[in-house]
Amino acid sequence: MDVSELIAIEEIKRLKARYFRAADEKDWHTLRGLFTDDARAWYPGPARWFTGADEIVAWASGFLGPGTIIVHHGFMPEITIATMSISSSVRVPDAGDSWGPDTTVRSIDELEGNGRFSSSCQPGSAWMR
Repeated sequence: MDVSELIAIEEIKRLKARYFRAADEKDWHTLRGLFTDDARAWYPGPARWFTGADEIVAWASGFLGPGTIIVHHGFMPEITIATMSISSSVRVPDAGDSWGPDTTVRSIDELEGNGRFSSSCQPGSAWMR
C-alpha cells in the first residue's frame, strides 16, 4: 500500500462521515451533493433500490421528515481500494433507529441499529465530493 492509497482511504472515511452528518442533520442539499447523478442505494426499510441522487434524497427526506431523530455512527471501516478510482467498504454501524415524537422507548436497546453498512465509491475526479 502506498501513500496515495492511504490518502484515498482517509478521504473515503471523510466522505462517509459527511453522509452520516448530512442525514442526521437533515441537510438534504449536502446529502445530494455526496451522490453522483447515477448513484444507486439499497435501503432495507422499504426493501428496494433507489436510482439517481434525486430519488435517493427524496426518499430519505420523506422518511426522515420533521420530528424524526436519527443518529449514525460508523466504526472500524474495512476499505478496499480496487483501483485508484473504485473502492468498497464495510463498516460496523451503531445507527440509531429513526423514531418520531410520539414514540415510547422502553430501553436503549430499541434505539440501536446493528448489522453492516456496505458501500462503494467510484468518483469522477476525486473521492471527496
